[in-house]
Amino acid sequence: MADDAFAKVEATVLELVTHIKTATLANQDKEASLLIQQRRLETQAAQLRIQKHDLRAKVETIEIQAAAIRELSTPIMEVWDDVLVVPIIGMVDTQRSVDIMERVLAAIAMQGARCLIIDITGVDTVDTRTADYLIKIVDAAKLLGAFCVITGIGPGVAQTLVALGVDLSGVTTLRNLKQGLRACLRQLAAD
Repeated sequence: MADDAFAKVEATVLELVTHIKTATLANQDKEASLLIQQRRLETQAAQLRIQKHDLRAKVETIEIQAAAIRELSTPIMEVWDDVLVVPIIGMVDTQRSVDIMERVLAAIAMQGARCLIIDITGVDTVDTRTADYLIKIVDAAKLLGAFCVITGIGPGVAQTLVALGVDLSGVTTLRNLKQGLRACLRQLAAD
């Protein structure tokens, strides 16, 4: 009977040892699997860091290019002593109008310009917002002491401005850039 009890204990111990070995192997497999997953995640994290860096560089490049395009799309030129011309071509949205105003005011202040001609010959359509931006640019330039003229208002733009009820009574408007330059030269001579 002692042999039977001993055999049962031995069988139980062997069963436990087998179970422990199986559990150990299973744990080792899980650890190996987790290690592989960890390495994959580390690789993915490194790739994401590289992509993030690349995206930041691309965004920075795009911002630099956008600034260059804005600057080139609306140049500010000194066409005579103390006379600046801003030719505006295409649509004027909120961001572009803010950029134009900032650049125009900075140019007037930096160069000490006394006259500003805003030429809209290249603007095909005008809405209330665009007209409002132009008037704000003129008003701000006047606050810096610059005489302002808007030139190049075409027939379609004129009809739209009248239909929209835009008040340009406080703004000098002339047909073309040549007339605008003459008005500025007369203003400079009178000063």
